[in-house]
Amino acid sequence: SWWNGCGHEVLIAPRDEKFKGYVGDVKDVVWPRFHLRALYNGTAYQATLGLWRHSCSNLMMPKLVKGASTKIYHSTNLRTRIGELNGEFQKLSATWDSQIAAMERMSELEIPLQEVVTKVFGVSLKPDGSPSQSAIRRYEAIMGRLFKDRISLGHDVNSTRVTLWESINAIQGYVQHDVTRKAYADTDTVERAFIAIGDGRVEKAYEVAMSYLANAS
Repeated sequence: SWWNGCGHEVLIAPRDEKFKGYVGDVKDVVWPRFHLRALYNGTAYQATLGLWRHSCSNLMMPKLVKGASTKIYHSTNLRTRIGELNGEFQKLSATWDSQIAAMERMSELEIPLQEVVTKVFGVSLKPDGSPSQSAIRRYEAIMGRLFKDRISLGHDVNSTRVTLWESINAIQGYVQHDVTRKAYADTDTVERAFIAIGDGRVEKAYEVAMSYLANAS
């Protein structure tokens, strides 16, 4: 759990190994994670079913399928509605297989990494039209994440084939682990994982992924 300054964020993990999934091959293991964001600003609580990817320690809330996220309205009678809340979490749980299927499709779809990065981060150019140094450094860092993921999984580092699944994980990993956050310099902190969930660049990456999946249908 984490206090984000205006509310609590909680992760819930299952104990049973039967819930783990595989994307692409049996080495790429993903585990379901419930994320509950409870802000004390009058807005509804947000509950989402996402995943934790073992190979890169990415905490991901991609919302790739309908029903993977729901709102919980807090009121004085919340305790009397525990049965109703259990039903809402059961509905979230029911999307797990569909999310695995969507990620499998991502792992089968070959996409130019530069194209995905440009769609997510936009174009950053010098006056002469060449890429800015910040854009070059960002792309190199994302490529570094992709290579680390491949090494962790025992995949061919030099393969020119980049999948949408690899691309989105490399971007997620860059934002979660590599982006400078002065208050959270340790790249392994839980806080950085929580912050990345709400990072607009990560949310944009999932929007881009969904558009690719839609066009590939």
